[in-house]
Amino acid sequence: MALELRQSVKLSQSLMMTPQVQMALKVLAMGRLELREAILQELAENPVLEEIEDEPDVDDLWPWEALRHPGVDEDYPSVDQTFSRKPTLKEHLLWQVQMSHLNAVERKIAERLLGEMNSDGYLESIAFEEEKLALLTAAKALTTIDRLRALQDQQVAVAGHVSTVLAVAQEAQVTGSFVENVRQNVMRMDPLGCLSIDLKECLQVQLEARGCRSAGLESVLVRDFLPDVERHDYRKLMKVTGFGQKRLIAAIKTLESLEPKPGRAFAIDATGPQYVVPDVYLKRVAGELVATTSEHGLPKIRIGSAYIKHRFFKTNLRSASCLIRAIYQRQRTICRVTECIGNLQKDWFENKGPLRPLILKTVAEELGLHESTISRVTNGKYIMTEKGIFELKYFFSSAGETVKESIKKLIALESPQNPHSDDVLTQLLKAKNIHLARRTVAKYRETLGIFSASRRRHLSV
Repeated sequence: MALELRQSVKLSQSLMMTPQVQMALKVLAMGRLELREAILQELAENPVLEEIEDEPDVDDLWPWEALRHPGVDEDYPSVDQTFSRKPTLKEHLLWQVQMSHLNAVERKIAERLLGEMNSDGYLESIAFEEEKLALLTAAKALTTIDRLRALQDQQVAVAGHVSTVLAVAQEAQVTGSFVENVRQNVMRMDPLGCLSIDLKECLQVQLEARGCRSAGLESVLVRDFLPDVERHDYRKLMKVTGFGQKRLIAAIKTLESLEPKPGRAFAIDATGPQYVVPDVYLKRVAGELVATTSEHGLPKIRIGSAYIKHRFFKTNLRSASCLIRAIYQRQRTICRVTECIGNLQKDWFENKGPLRPLILKTVAEELGLHESTISRVTNGKYIMTEKGIFELKYFFSSAGETVKESIKKLIALESPQNPHSDDVLTQLLKAKNIHLARRTVAKYRETLGIFSASRRRHLSV
């Protein structure tokens, strides 16, 4: 078969997106911060665009300079020099160590121990090489904390880890009891329970600070029956402790007031606080829900009148016009979608019922738009309502979300002494015309992070 080149004419149809359409879709999908950056970049690169300056604030017009006292030193620190941050858990404890009665050696040991403390405030184990582990395991084996006080050294070897106390003792060339004494001192600093080995020890230290005796009911519950307290197995607790219902309730309330994670108050979010500025406001006007877009923080732009008739800036004028038109279409589309959501979820906004199941296709058909357009509008956009700020995606829920909301309400209304089992929840949902199997109800309950009926049961006085 011979190869040859041949020319032919073919007629076909294809969908081509113009630059204007591409710009509109790109701007529609942008969040507030992305849109602001895009506008500022276009202002810097396009000479025909200019920013519309807002009216000056009254504070800017006030002659503050005249109010300054003559002779006052104006060499003030810059703003960044006046910023402060919250101390970390380790810094907070190190400051107390430096202010304590501990000597220089004990302070260094305390600092070394704090270096092995996790973010929750617990002392972590140190992993050793096999050679070091063999040497340490040859030493005199001892037990932990409360079992350690009458002993000279401490060692706990579990799954290749050795007690941090004994490790620090060998590094500092001191006895384990010396390091343990330092740890006990730090455990009683603020916050109470830091450098504890486990939850039981952490709670015992806090109970001790409250004046609870080691033989008291609270201490006994922590030491011997903590799993039963967690499971809310009140019948067993009353049987094994011999205490009455009223005393047991008071003891458990005391335990619930303790802090299981001493470092929680000093936890630092790695991402920092997330501040949200709503893109649209939904307000009630004359009985109707009306949406208005928020322009706060977005530069207001226009085409400079001096450039309109210049052919030299034809490309820049086209680009500026596309951007301005795309921003206008973005704001208009967001308003339309928001008002449609408000009408479809009107019962929720008026506190007459829960969110109804809603999908993107329903809103798209209502407005005559494509589903992808609704997806672009709702992704990363926030709405301010009378109930607070929500992401627009919050109002789109499947039937499963509605079922979860119903289960949450049923459990919220149950009696603490006789909580609903999964079978009872299934029957109650059936009465609401929601037909589900018991195992499905259990799955939804677990997804919501709600305990089973036996663990939700509480005693009343």
